[in-house]
Amino acid sequence: MAKSETNWTLDLQNSIDSWKSKNVVISPDIDGFLCYLLFSELYDANLVGIYTTNTLILFDHYDGHDALSALWLDHDIAHSKIQSIGQHIIQNKLTDPLSFREKNSFNPNVIWSKSRENSFLGKSKHMDKYPFGTIHFLMQGLMEDGEPQNSEAFALLAHADSSWMNSINYSQNCKLWSGKMFNGKSRLIEEITSKKYCTKENLLIHSNILSNLEELGLSQFSSGRTFNSKLSSGWEHIKGFQTLTFNHLADPLIYIKILNGMLNYLSEIMGWKTSNVFKINEIFKGTEISDNPNHLFFDMSLDEWVEQSNIFSYAFIFKDKIKFTSQLEKKII
Repeated sequence: MAKSETNWTLDLQNSIDSWKSKNVVISPDIDGFLCYLLFSELYDANLVGIYTTNTLILFDHYDGHDALSALWLDHDIAHSKIQSIGQHIIQNKLTDPLSFREKNSFNPNVIWSKSRENSFLGKSKHMDKYPFGTIHFLMQGLMEDGEPQNSEAFALLAHADSSWMNSINYSQNCKLWSGKMFNGKSRLIEEITSKKYCTKENLLIHSNILSNLEELGLSQFSSGRTFNSKLSSGWEHIKGFQTLTFNHLADPLIYIKILNGMLNYLSEIMGWKTSNVFKINEIFKGTEISDNPNHLFFDMSLDEWVEQSNIFSYAFIFKDKIKFTSQLEKKII
């Protein structure tokens, strides 16, 4: 599928049109949950499972075959038969063809040719890799009415993938993406990139959401992003509470209870429908490793490495660090 910067919304729609199963696998965080709720609202999507980047958790009656035909949201999968829509992978070099990706998969970093060579630039004036959440470009591309005007929904969208904080710490990159991909049509992206979002009123709303997410069971763990601004006191505490962690040794019913509580809470805020899941049916686990890409790609290309090492998913965390998962295998539960 030919991808273009000017017609990216058409490319996104073509990607979704090629998805036939109504099944989705999502990431285990706010961004992934919101992506599921949006697809539940627009397409009556079924939540097949959650992939944590090293573990695939499948629900109810769904199995590995259902996961294979599902659309993986807020993910980028290095498998020629698994279609994904995400914003996590980039090329190692601009010449990498990414031949391992399913042909209908969508990722803005691929459209705008982001690689390790031209990313991780810090506070550079040049365009870096995509800085917002998957939910933000999905809403931009698929919803005629745009973002909900409800202030809680607005804060929740700002929270997804710490997008409001990225707009503070990497303001130039966020402004460039705002202009190129959103064309000034997203009120949320405009407000967070112009710092208009960080008011006392929004601080109270956002703080309340974090308190509710904590009560529901989300992890406080922060990805390492730190607050770097002279904005009004209090915003430095608005971080973390993004991810639902999974422990295969814990009671699975507790995980299911937290997941349903989370989806119902977010559904109420966004006004998008959801369905409860009832049990964990299957678990597939892979080997997750971190390494220096300079070592991995010393004598082979990214595509060659993916094929030879049986890579299922990967992400460049920093310019000198790649995290990847290989060899997913079914576990007895």
